[in-house]
Amino acid sequence: MRLIAKSCVCLLFMGVFLPSPRAENPKKLVDKTLVVWVALADLDQGRGSALTLDDGESHFDGIVYGEIAPKRWMAGSDAFTRTQRDQSTWAEETASPDTFVQIAIVYEGNRITLYRDGEDYASYEIKGPRTFDENSFAVFGKRHIDTPDTSRLRGRIDDARIYGEPLSQDQIRGLKPNALSDVKPIAWWSFEEGQPKDQMGWLTETILTGGSRIEEGCLVLEGESPIMVAAPEGLMDRFLAQASKMDDTSEEIAGQRALREKFLSDPHRPIYHFVSPEGRCYPFDPNGAIYWNGKYHLCYIFQDERGHCWGHASSEDLLHWRWHTPALYPAPGDVDTGIFSGNCFVNKDGEATML
Repeated sequence: MRLIAKSCVCLLFMGVFLPSPRAENPKKLVDKTLVVWVALADLDQGRGSALTLDDGESHFDGIVYGEIAPKRWMAGSDAFTRTQRDQSTWAEETASPDTFVQIAIVYEGNRITLYRDGEDYASYEIKGPRTFDENSFAVFGKRHIDTPDTSRLRGRIDDARIYGEPLSQDQIRGLKPNALSDVKPIAWWSFEEGQPKDQMGWLTETILTGGSRIEEGCLVLEGESPIMVAAPEGLMDRFLAQASKMDDTSEEIAGQRALREKFLSDPHRPIYHFVSPEGRCYPFDPNGAIYWNGKYHLCYIFQDERGHCWGHASSEDLLHWRWHTPALYPAPGDVDTGIFSGNCFVNKDGEATML
């Protein structure tokens, strides 16, 4: 919850906060149905979500695209607890960026069933469902709120809804975007009138950030890091209060100040500094650093939509830097999502080598 609170606070201050009228919160959710009408901007993207239900405790169920198998929809979940890993027989997505497809996931007891445009897509058994309470919230674009993964779903969502019960295949086939069904959802976004409003009045506090916006009756997810979060009334205030309590740690502050003073008094502390242009460089360690052919070469890990990449920059004086094409990066379809460690050195033959 500590990471969740800080993640939501960051979103709150980076995005646009929009409250809407409130209705009574639903009770605990076990069986449910998630439905979206979505047009993907790019079929080669992966690991983003069209609609996720997140409990704020690192557990989630979501309509995720291309996380395990490229170009395939799946029921995403925390640590793949409720996700079918073998997706080799599932159909690849083929719709153009101008075509909306309906994706529905039904959670009923120990069975999860996926439908695409009302037709069978996949079905499998799980060990057990996850219970979500009235303090859960919806996430669009990102798989779930506390993942460090920078992947986002990019495209347009015409309609999204959450039902507090498992719908039948015939009921799913009868659903129409921007039209209320006979079976009432517990959360529903039609994105009409330029508003990201939950028309059922449960998830009334909305944050749009990172390039997400409402345009022409759709949620548009594009830009550097598009996310929309819709939460129950007062949840953001509770996150802010919790984060404030976390930050009220005088001992930690005193320790940080003492450490800073120690660094400043160190005569051997490096005076040259390097900041990567990518901005996201977990875990912030320059593993590969060599001097070769009259230049300093620095390799480091950074994250973008492709995953974990191995960046490369060079300098003649450690002050003026030139960035190069990443030395290593995951390509579409790769099984892994990049590297987590490595090194560079000059071998016995005087050749620059990566390991």
